[in-house]
Amino acid sequence: MKLITLGTAAGNSERNRANAANLIICGGKYYLIDAGEPVKALLFSRGLAYTDVQKVFISHCHEDHLGGLMGLLNCFFREHRKAPESDMTVYLPEMAAQYPIEEFMKVIHRDIPDGKLSFKPVESGTFFDDGNLKITAYPTDHLEGRGPSYSFLLEHEKGRLLITGDLRWGDFGDFPYAAIANEPAVCLCEAVHCPLEKVVDVVRDLPIKKLIFTHYKTSLLKQEYDTFLEKTKKLPYPVVLATDDEEFIIKE
Repeated sequence: MKLITLGTAAGNSERNRANAANLIICGGKYYLIDAGEPVKALLFSRGLAYTDVQKVFISHCHEDHLGGLMGLLNCFFREHRKAPESDMTVYLPEMAAQYPIEEFMKVIHRDIPDGKLSFKPVESGTFFDDGNLKITAYPTDHLEGRGPSYSFLLEHEKGRLLITGDLRWGDFGDFPYAAIANEPAVCLCEAVHCPLEKVVDVVRDLPIKKLIFTHYKTSLLKQEYDTFLEKTKKLPYPVVLATDDEEFIIKE
């Protein structure tokens, strides 16, 4: 299983960094976890056909995780004639998002062939398993009661990857411990909603194989990077600060 951190910025995109989007490649299939802007351009830059990515999973309905979806859908169905057998399924944490997405496609006059776009809910527990990749959702409290948000555990026969999504402001008290309680995994962890010292305290003794930080402010690179190195160097596993378009191999 390969993880590509297409976009790693938090909140607004930046000059050289895009919003949250993670591409998973395993078993010859492509899966997209979150669809921040400009995900269609990020996929194009990798030489992928838009119709290659047929499963999209949204962790929560903040714009920096969802805002690139309409552009991706537009490109997907504009190119659909080249791969008419392809279809797109979008897994939403809030099904209320389906209507405005569909209406936007109508406003831009992008016709969708019958049966080629479907929306399904993200649900707590194992909600997706195509025989190649299994995804289990763990509820988080990032939206503080205003709506659902999730972490995702991705399991393939050759690796396990925990993607935290965005966690609760201030203390990371909703970190999905249960996802790795019985078996370790590589962890892609956001790094903007909690002070680094607290994050390190939360994850220090967890059965993590490798910790990849994403979703951080550029200030972490400019003013706080030395602190980051100092705080994380004593963790008992490798720690990486991901950049846009970086590749990681997830294996046992």
